[in-house]
Amino acid sequence: MRNIYVRVLIVIFVLSLVCSFLITSAISQITISRQIQSWGEIARAPTPQLRVNGLYLEDGSGQRVYLRSVNVDWNERMKKYGTTSSANSPEESWFTEQDVEQIKAGGGNCFELHVMRLQEVMPQRNVIDESFFTNWLDKWVSWGEKNQVYFIINIRGFAWTSWGPMYPRWLWEGIQPEPTNDAEADVLVRNFFDTDIQEQEINRQAFVDAWKFIANRYKNNPYAIFGIMNEPLCTITLPDSTASVHLGSAYSALMTQVIDGIRSTGAQQVVFVDKPFLWSLSHIQPVNRDNAVWEEHMYVTSSVDLNIWKSHVSDSVRRFVGDFNKPMYMGEYGIDPYDLVKTTYATTWKDIIASQVAYLDGLSIVGRQWHQWGVLQGEYYDYTTNYFSPEESTWIVQTVLGAK
Repeated sequence: MRNIYVRVLIVIFVLSLVCSFLITSAISQITISRQIQSWGEIARAPTPQLRVNGLYLEDGSGQRVYLRSVNVDWNERMKKYGTTSSANSPEESWFTEQDVEQIKAGGGNCFELHVMRLQEVMPQRNVIDESFFTNWLDKWVSWGEKNQVYFIINIRGFAWTSWGPMYPRWLWEGIQPEPTNDAEADVLVRNFFDTDIQEQEINRQAFVDAWKFIANRYKNNPYAIFGIMNEPLCTITLPDSTASVHLGSAYSALMTQVIDGIRSTGAQQVVFVDKPFLWSLSHIQPVNRDNAVWEEHMYVTSSVDLNIWKSHVSDSVRRFVGDFNKPMYMGEYGIDPYDLVKTTYATTWKDIIASQVAYLDGLSIVGRQWHQWGVLQGEYYDYTTNYFSPEESTWIVQTVLGAK
């Protein structure tokens, strides 16, 4: 009897060990499963990289993002090229990382690197100047990433200006004589955008390739936004409405080609497409690509008062958001030129800017960007050094970068 009792105890002990092992193993498997699930969640963790969802921007967590932004310029471009007003700015007042920090501290979550010339990226046709990136652009980009602020990289629109052509020499070299005046430059620029002009196809492809290089370089940066060209066809004379309609279609075709080039690198960043300066909004055609946002620029001027400004902005929203079913970003607004602030709008400029901000915040757009940081007191455009007093500059920052 006693032997039977001992045997029963041994069996119970063995069964206990087996059960304990099975339970421990099950718990271990659950733990491992949870760890794997947790690792998977970490691997798929939301990022700040923006994407278009319907008519809005959202980050990787699905939260809507409204961009509160400002244009910034930089000392290195001025040092390299110079302008009649800005080349002699003191180094301590030039665009620095402190400016990015101040923009963020003021409530901004985005800034535009304005304005990069194509000849800086590609000084010769199909030849990238990588030193421009290693010496300058990589540094500015790092400031945005470090401070967790979105940054827009764009290329300046082509035009003939008082300080020289805003396009590379290779746009005409080997194709036609060098333009020597506004009219000749206008023809050159129109031909670049006109996809029917075969002799410019080599340059259009070079432009696409420049953007492929930029996109590939920053495709892993979640704070990057690509703005293909700033104010295309601005100041360019169009001979008639037929030319305007034709260039509207050609422009959208070229922008589509650029976006496809960007995507071919694996870059999935949001791409901003500026409104081309045509005779009519109706001449602009859709760009049927995902993750694309139309950008508009509109100022109060001596001939465009606040009410006209509001009307023009509303027309753009109807065209881009309503007709095209795409998001719209207000890439530049304010009062232009700035001397109007102290003359025509001397007693009303604060009311105008505040009204612009309030009006834009009531529209179905994805953000607004005031133009521009360098005119504030103590900043880097010497022709407006101390143009706004410290108190006025503080008011502007608080107003244009305030939360929606």
